[in-house]
Amino acid sequence: MPYINRDRQSDFEELVKTARQQRIDTPGELNYLFSAMAQEYLRQHGYNYTQMNAVVGAIECAKDEFQRRLLHPYEDEKIKQNGDVFIDETQDSPLATE
Repeated sequence: MPYINRDRQSDFEELVKTARQQRIDTPGELNYLFSAMAQEYLRQHGYNYTQMNAVVGAIECAKDEFQRRLLHPYEDEKIKQNGDVFIDETQDSPLATE
């Protein structure tokens, strides 16, 4: 997951700083950055199934962590604000969001 030790985090800080300074305007541009980083990883480690599988795994885990930490809490808050669309058929009422 993205929780690497702080020493290694500092190794990437210049790259992160550059990304913060460059405006990313579209999902396509964001996709381009992800794809370019994945390709650079493969260039450094080899174009083989093991490394390609590692890239897919890293992307999937990053996606899962993004959803767990950011998307799900956001959606839970919106359910509280606006009401739930899903109904508990056994009680004919919105599903519990606890």
